[in-house]
Amino acid sequence: MPFTKEQMVEYNESYHRDGVLVSAFAGTGKTYFSLHSRELGIRVIDLDHEPFLSIDDARGRRQNPNFVSDYLAKIRELQDSGHYDVILVTYLDQIRKAMTTHDMIFQTVYPGRKLLPEYVMRLSRSGKTNAFMENFMDSWDSFMDDFEAKKDVGFRQFVLESGQYLSLDLVSEARINFGIYKSFGGMAQIQIKTMSDIRAVDELYTHAKPKEK
Repeated sequence: MPFTKEQMVEYNESYHRDGVLVSAFAGTGKTYFSLHSRELGIRVIDLDHEPFLSIDDARGRRQNPNFVSDYLAKIRELQDSGHYDVILVTYLDQIRKAMTTHDMIFQTVYPGRKLLPEYVMRLSRSGKTNAFMENFMDSWDSFMDDFEAKKDVGFRQFVLESGQYLSLDLVSEARINFGIYKSFGGMAQIQIKTMSDIRAVDELYTHAKPKEK
């Protein structure tokens, strides 16, 4: 059942803004959704990675050697602020790997492998450069291999079908997924702060299930 704006406002008043992390693939509608999120009763920010790729110093503009650590620091800053329900982060493999290494809790949104032509059209319409598009097409299968192998994809994955974009229902489900773990963790006196805590809850309740006869 779709979520209404009133339901989202009620949900947000019941729970603190926990800054749920969603790693969303290029062309899934991060910018559009974040810009219109408040109209839907939810606070979302799209943390674009591109401003972190380079820095200006005495030597001029150059590649940022601390790109990954700077980006992760900004994620934590946004989470600690308590201002956002959802933080949309980049799909780049080095960031997903770093989030996994740092035991950060996140979920992933990506398209089905067969949707390359549709996503090329989406990104072309958004004004991406030729260099970006060439790299995007060359990297498509590598990204899909990682996603399908569940490599650095967090604890839940959403696979978009043709014509689908980020939506209130999808993002709300991501928040509810996290909320469920917080609830079960609370009953087991486990604070859900890291992916290790998620795995601990999974392990606990897997063993607690009655065995099928």
